[in-house]
Amino acid sequence: MKVYLFLLFLVVQFFTINAKAQNVFPIYSDSAKWSVAEWYWYDVWTKKYQYDYDTTFCGHTYSKITISPYMSSAYFRSDSLRTYFRYGSNCLDKEYLIYDFSLNVGDKVYPGYEVNLPGFSDTLLFRLESVDTLIYMGVDRIRFKMRYYINYPYDTSYYRIMYWLKGIGSLMHPFYSLKCMQDGCESHYDLLCYDSLGVQLYQDMVYNTCDTTTIGIDVPQNKVGFRVYPNPIVDYFNVFVENQANYSEIELIIYDIQVREVKRICLNNLKNRNIVDVHGLKSGVYFVSLFLSGKLLGTKKIVVMEER
Repeated sequence: MKVYLFLLFLVVQFFTINAKAQNVFPIYSDSAKWSVAEWYWYDVWTKKYQYDYDTTFCGHTYSKITISPYMSSAYFRSDSLRTYFRYGSNCLDKEYLIYDFSLNVGDKVYPGYEVNLPGFSDTLLFRLESVDTLIYMGVDRIRFKMRYYINYPYDTSYYRIMYWLKGIGSLMHPFYSLKCMQDGCESHYDLLCYDSLGVQLYQDMVYNTCDTTTIGIDVPQNKVGFRVYPNPIVDYFNVFVENQANYSEIELIIYDIQVREVKRICLNNLKNRNIVDVHGLKSGVYFVSLFLSGKLLGTKKIVVMEER
């Protein structure tokens, strides 16, 4: 009898662990919490995302998540393949998709996007580019490379890339559907730290810390500020320079960890947006410095990740 009960216990544990591992996004029972840095021009502060409790309505069980310090909230639910969210508990309001791991390469999907902006579409076109697996924090995870069209449906020629990791979500911003990522937006976001059940699953590689109190932005003495995003970087990054039109020539130089120059460009020669291609650079830490007439404006640390 004892042997039977022991075997039954093992079977229950096996199915419990596997059922939990199959969720595409953390739920309330995972005790998950996130820290996300929000960059607004040259100020930066940290938002905390954490589950409060599970609640059942509209025929489903949702995990309520609170965003502090503003104490806004949303409701998320996941199954073995997809994650959905609602802004409130009114069943007349629309439920939106945020992750879908049932896709095949080439499939299109329309997650919720900027739902609360009047006059804009409340969904955005995503297309699955490729699927691979990687060991992430010691765990084999499926990774989706998603192409999304940020000016959809008005312009489908301009797109960006986002990576989804099964069981974690987007490392750019796990709740990207709630935030704006277009060039014209005033804020930029970086996921600093994410942990579940007390186990750290992600730590920001640029600052190498989960201590968000140490974060700051370099503001040069001559008041010419700039920021670099996204960071970490896969194939390119954007450079935003305050009042760039007022300066005739701004030079950007990238140095490796041994302070050897690896790339040099003139930003004023770039068309439309300051997009810097880093194809050919090996994975690692680099430094981006901006110069005006030979005078250093400031330096940012970046992390380049080779695309798998």
